[in-house]
This record gives sequence, structure tokens and C-alpha cells, in this order.
Amino acid sequence: MPDSHKTFDAQTMFDAMTRLTGEAMCVCEMIVDEAGEPADYRFLWINEHFEEMSGLHAPVGLTALELVPGLERRWIDFYARVGLGGETLRIHADSVPMGRAFDVCAMPGEEAGQFVVLFRDVTARVEAEHAREAALEASRRLLHELSHRVKNNLALISSMLRMETRKADDGAREVLRAVDGRIQAVARLYDLMNASDAVETVDAAQFVRDFAAMLEASVAGDGRVAIRGEADGFALGSHKAIHLGLIVNELVTNAVKHAFRDGPGRIRIRLRREADGAALLEVEDDGTGGAAAHDPSGSGGLLVEAFVRDLGGTKSVRSGPGGTCIAVRFQPEDDAV
Repeated sequence: MPDSHKTFDAQTMFDAMTRLTGEAMCVCEMIVDEAGEPADYRFLWINEHFEEMSGLHAPVGLTALELVPGLERRWIDFYARVGLGGETLRIHADSVPMGRAFDVCAMPGEEAGQFVVLFRDVTARVEAEHAREAALEASRRLLHELSHRVKNNLALISSMLRMETRKADDGAREVLRAVDGRIQAVARLYDLMNASDAVETVDAAQFVRDFAAMLEASVAGDGRVAIRGEADGFALGSHKAIHLGLIVNELVTNAVKHAFRDGPGRIRIRLRREADGAALLEVEDDGTGGAAAHDPSGSGGLLVEAFVRDLGGTKSVRSGPGGTCIAVRFQPEDDAV
């Protein structure tokens, strides 16, 4: 046992320190078996926060296994590395028989085989984290189910449109095909959101790359126009992502249709975060159709204007012999509900 005067001084210092920090503290000594292997540990001293944070009452003089018979072996092995091995360690772990979770810092004591433990009971925090994770998982399941139902309804509407398209005259057929294309775009956006498990936000870089690849395979499926997407990595609100995807779909569809009359070309979709926190979307083609490819008075142009308003953004157009660039500036976070 340590000298009583030295122990008193150390305990007084430790007690004052932990009173200020609000942490629980104890001094323990390792117990080894006949083979010298760690078998248990005994409590020598505790501070005023110990019983409240550990749930163990009057532990001084008793061992861990006497107080908690089912205590997990990992705790004994952990403290043996400190008391017998001289290591200073931190751990975040729970104990099932104690029904608590702890943040622990353990360091060697003044005497051989002894160690000092400072810890906090973080059970409430861990339970809150588990509750949040469970709620998030429930939200993901609901999102998947809703997405599945919406996609089924969209597929039904699309099938009905195609039936009507076959019976329609040339003018109406073109309009119905455009409407069906927009329905397919919404379905593709739901696929993206579903694949990313998006609930509140999506990763902008992944979203833009994946959507560009989808558009190249569908809107420009003949290989005449290459579509590439690139973006900074930041969190994009799910609601904003849907509207952004609808804008990109209209701009890309119009460019593929009108901007490349003289041959193949390329469309670049870029999304970056600016210094003031705003996001800037640019859809740029190298075609010769110029700004006529993005006529704001056409149905596609009117939809783009409406989607930009829904984003709370602003749109600008830059056009020349080398192509056309449509830029949309907006705040990437969803508005508070």
C-alpha cells in the first residue's frame, strides 16, 4: 500500500481537479493469479462523482468482479495494460452488465500495479446517437418505399403517354415525347436519390457525376454527344438536388436537340462552391446552335425559369461561336422547414 501521507496529498489534488472538471475518478490496483496473469482489480479510492457515474456504491476495498460479477473480460485486460504494462490509454466502450457506456482515460499510478482512471458516463449521449441512427434508418426505408411507389406511378403514366403518342399526329407526338422525356428525368432523379440513401443531403460531386452519366446514356444515347459532370465535394440539400437535376435535364436535352446540327459535340456540367457559400451550376456546350438552343420562351426555357425560381437562384447566359454556357447561382442548403 502507498504511504498514507503521499496518498492523501495525491487524493486531495485529484479530488480538487475532478471537482472542477466534473469527471469521475478512481485509483485501483491490479490483482494477478498464481501464474502472474491479470485476474481482477481492486478499488482503493474514489472521488465524489464516482458512484453517480458508475452506478457502483461503496466500492472501496472491493474488486470489480465482486461488484459486477458479469463484467466483460476486456475491461480487466485493458486496465492490465495500464497498471502492469505502464501504458496510458483512452477508450470509449460500454458494459452490458453495468448498463452504461463510458469515455475512459487510464494512466499508471504511483505504485507498481496501480492505475488511475478518469471517466464520464456517456450513456445518455450514446442512446441519443442510437435513437438518431434508428430514426435515420427509418427515414431511409420510408424514402425507398416512397421512391418505389412514385417510380411505379411514373412508369404507368409514361406507358399511357406512349400509347397516346402512337395514335397522335406529328405535332402532338413531339409534345408527348417531350413530356415523357421529362417524366423519365424525374424517374432517373429518384433512382439517384434512392441509390445514395439521401434523406436530407446528397454529395454534390457524386450526384453530378452520376446524373451526367445517366443523361449521356439516355438523352444522348447515340454517342453523338459526350456529357461529362464534375463538382466540388459538398453537401447539397436533397430538395435543391431534385430541382437542380430538373434544370440540368432541360438544358442538356435542349442542347443535344439543337446545338449540334453540324456534328458531334460535348456538354460539360460543372457545379462548384463559391467563396461566399453559394453554389454555381454551369451547363456548357461546344455546339453551334448558340443561345437558340436555350430559347427562354419555349416550354423547356419556361420550365428552367420556373425551376430556377424554386431554387431561389439566378440564371445567366453566355453565348458565342464556341458554344453556349448557362449558369445558375443558388444557395445549396435546403430552406428551413
